[in-house]
Amino acid sequence: MKRIIIILIFIGLGVQGQSLDSLIIAAIKSSPAVKAKSKAFDVALKQIETSGVWADPILTGGVFILPVETRVGPQLGKIGIQQMFPFWGALKVEKSSAKLKAEMLFEDLKWTQMVVANELKSLYYSWVSSVEKEVLLEEYIASLRKVHRTLEIRMGNGKASAQDLYRTQLLIDEKSLERSLMAEEAISIENQLKALIHSDSIVLEKEWFDEVLLDNELSDSVSSEHPILRKKEFQQKYFNEKAEFSKYQRYPKLGIGLDYIFIGQREGTNLDGNGKDALMPMFSLSLPIAQKKYKSKVEAFQLKVEEANYELEEVLLYREIELESLRFRWTKISRLIELNRSQMNLIDSTLTLLKTGYANDRVDYIEVIDAEQKKINYALKLIDLQEELAILKAKEILIVGSK
Repeated sequence: MKRIIIILIFIGLGVQGQSLDSLIIAAIKSSPAVKAKSKAFDVALKQIETSGVWADPILTGGVFILPVETRVGPQLGKIGIQQMFPFWGALKVEKSSAKLKAEMLFEDLKWTQMVVANELKSLYYSWVSSVEKEVLLEEYIASLRKVHRTLEIRMGNGKASAQDLYRTQLLIDEKSLERSLMAEEAISIENQLKALIHSDSIVLEKEWFDEVLLDNELSDSVSSEHPILRKKEFQQKYFNEKAEFSKYQRYPKLGIGLDYIFIGQREGTNLDGNGKDALMPMFSLSLPIAQKKYKSKVEAFQLKVEEANYELEEVLLYREIELESLRFRWTKISRLIELNRSQMNLIDSTLTLLKTGYANDRVDYIEVIDAEQKKINYALKLIDLQEELAILKAKEILIVGSK
């Protein structure tokens, strides 16, 4: 029968236990690391809006200290406006690189969320393990106390020795301390979970390992959608675009403008257009003569592309190594669980025979109590193995990227 244990950190009526999924959502929402990555992504989105646009127009003006005489009057001053245009295609590349940077940061955000979720799952499974072991130990201690009372009666009838009574009391004291430590460990983990979700109060509902481990299939390979792999892929493309943009900076920029010239009246003449202001179209061309500087930029980003490519290979390699290690550990623990369950069945049968023999004075008490210790130790070991298997299952998502 499934046991549901509700641990109330704060006193209240009608409070529902928080499932693992709700705890993960709370941890991700409150995580400073996730918030920081989210803000970085928001900044990248804003930078997309400001990239791939023309430069601001340039407004110019001037006054002739010594007016320049013309046929229709002296030039007094001028005002002009000019717009520079980059080489064809440069703005598109700049916009593309800004989008790729945002994609990189988005994958970084997804990875951080996965790390926080894995950390919470590991703590949660440790909490489940502590609580379940505490329950088993409490039941075992209760049964030992019953045996202790029975031994006191039997000793009064001369059918049990003081040695058996003392041995039982020693076991009670030992397991009571162990249970107390389990309870303290559960409280410590609860406090860690509260810190992780940034809450002063928390209600935990225990979900048994069997439900977690129903899916016993491991992934065959690392997913192509793994956030770290995707980040490295976007990083390659980003550096490629930056190299391309640096090439465009080697080309001249064209500027088009218009000057308005203020002209004064010439005295003593009736020429047409006397004192009439003038408009003068203007154009300019930048001269990127420092080609070595731009060439170095292009080469630097091309090297960055190669660096990102090697990093991608390294990430994929180590993910495959970690996955192979996880497969072995999964197989090992699964076989140990299978052996443990077989041993528990065997010890149950053995205990039945030993208790019958003890009741008929054919078996020593020490044999019965030793078998009882083995049974509780097998049960505690099973919980430890299931905890480790559940944590491995959670870690699988970090390794392969998805399920």
